[in-house]
Amino acid sequence: MTVEDDGSVLAEVQPVELKPRDNSMMVRREELKRIEQGILTSALEVVSATLDFAAIDPDDALPPNEWVEKYGKEAAMRKFRVAKEGWKSAKEAAVGIKVAAQIASAGIKAHAERVEPRSLNVSLVKIAVSDGQFAEIEVSSDHGSDD
Repeated sequence: MTVEDDGSVLAEVQPVELKPRDNSMMVRREELKRIEQGILTSALEVVSATLDFAAIDPDDALPPNEWVEKYGKEAAMRKFRVAKEGWKSAKEAAVGIKVAAQIASAGIKAHAERVEPRSLNVSLVKIAVSDGQFAEIEVSSDHGSDD
C-alpha cells in the first residue's frame, strides 16, 4: 500500500488467477437439458396420441391392429387410452393431456426462441420542419427583475 502526497492511498493490485469454469456446472446443465428433452418428448407423444383420436372409435375396447403391429401391444394400449381421451370434452378429459399440451407448447416456443433470432419491432419516424415556419422572438435574460 502506498500513500501519495495528497493523502490518497493506492493499493497494490495482486494478479488474480482465473480458473476454468467448474466442470460440475457443465455436467448439471447437460443433465437438465437431458431431463428437459425427455419431458418435452413425453409431452409431444401424449399430444400426438391425443390427435390420433379420429383413427379410433370411442366405443372400441382395443387399439387398432395397425397400432399393435407398429408399436407393440403395450405401447399401442397406452396410445389408445390417450386417443380415447381425445373424444372427451376438455372438462372431462384427463388433466395430463392439458398439462402435456402446455408443456409441448412452452417447449416448442422456448426452442424457437433459442434457435431463431428475435426481431425487434422498431419504427423510425422523421418529421421535417422548415426553418421559416416559426416566427422569431427576442428573449432577454432580465425577465421578471424589478431593478
